[in-house]
Amino acid sequence: RIPPAAMSNVTAFLAESGMKHTTMIPNLQTLVDESMASVASGNGKIDFTQYNELAEINTFLQTLPRDYPDLVTLVEVGTSYQGRTIYAVKITSSVGRNASNAAKPGIWLDGGIHAR
Repeated sequence: RIPPAAMSNVTAFLAESGMKHTTMIPNLQTLVDESMASVASGNGKIDFTQYNELAEINTFLQTLPRDYPDLVTLVEVGTSYQGRTIYAVKITSSVGRNASNAAKPGIWLDGGIHAR
């Protein structure tokens, strides 16, 4: 990240050094501000075409049981290394919640996992 006041100096240095360069994001702060406004809104909606902050993801997850109480249960399954809650979303029909349906097949999907 290069502060706007230093951009012309950095560009000149790169040109003088014969280094090819491309400015990919002309104003990163604008993107950060837009992202933070989205988190602050807490509207529970999520855009799957972009990176979402943990707060946005958790807000979205917390809306699912409210919006689909007969299908979705949010379960805390652990804590991350950083002390953040790890959630699982259990999706099943109300019929599937009965003890008599304990043998009902299931599937496990992991998402939002990446290396640091």
